[in-house]
Amino acid sequence: MPMVEVLRSATDRLEAHKKRAFVQEAITIFQEVIGTPPGRLRVFILEIPSDEDRGEVAIDDGSDS
Repeated sequence: MPMVEVLRSATDRLEAHKKRAFVQEAITIFQEVIGTPPGRLRVFILEIPSDEDRGEVAIDDGSDS
């Protein structure tokens, strides 16, 4: 069974109608391109907070200078 996992990092949540539209387009593409039978594709959209929302700070260790 084909699966698509989308990881989205943003400060705002994706609206439900946009998620549904994305899933429908993914289903269509998978059917047209690789012949996935209808009802077989599973799409997972995981939203994680951006770095600012989690309070994380990027640390420059100087390794690329």
